[in-house]
Amino acid sequence: MSRTGIEAQRFILDNFRKDLLLGVEPRKDVDYFTKPFLDMQSYVYVNGAGVIGKIKNVPDNELMKEIWDTAYENTRKTLIATNLYSSVKEGYDRGYLDENPDDVFDLGDMNVYVVTNFETVRGAAAILIREAMEKLWEMIGDFYILPSSVHELIVSTDMPPEDLRDMLREVNDSECVDEDILLSYNIYRYDHEKKEVVIC
Repeated sequence: MSRTGIEAQRFILDNFRKDLLLGVEPRKDVDYFTKPFLDMQSYVYVNGAGVIGKIKNVPDNELMKEIWDTAYENTRKTLIATNLYSSVKEGYDRGYLDENPDDVFDLGDMNVYVVTNFETVRGAAAILIREAMEKLWEMIGDFYILPSSVHELIVSTDMPPEDLRDMLREVNDSECVDEDILLSYNIYRYDHEKKEVVIC
């Protein structure tokens, strides 16, 4: 039986409340509910049993607000930030990388962090979570955000936005990033006074 509109929203809330999460993607025409966010769009998806389904064909009403707020809160609870050096080193230690990062990069002294979620899937939604951005600011001060993919953000306090933009463009234009996970060519900054993320 196919559900539409309010019936579908109630079904989603009754059956998938704990599995609702937010995601971000480049702006594009889609057949599911989205909200604009800077040069991107955000959406709610149901994450359960390894199946991800974006919520389609639902009206923008009070039930959708409840779905959105629930997904926001669930997403907030899943976010993690780790030092880039620690992440790369762990990848090497677990055998995911062939070269020891200590022999290739001097990352140990850099204030660069990876921000994602526990599953490292669609973790760039962290950019939507005001509390997460404020917590990062409390930990590291002013920072820039490099949207490395829909799955994660790179946060830096050391590199100027021009260098980050060049690096992002080089990576996005290479064959390292599949088009379906590419998020943006822009660099962002967290504005602590306004408590919002802005495009640099």
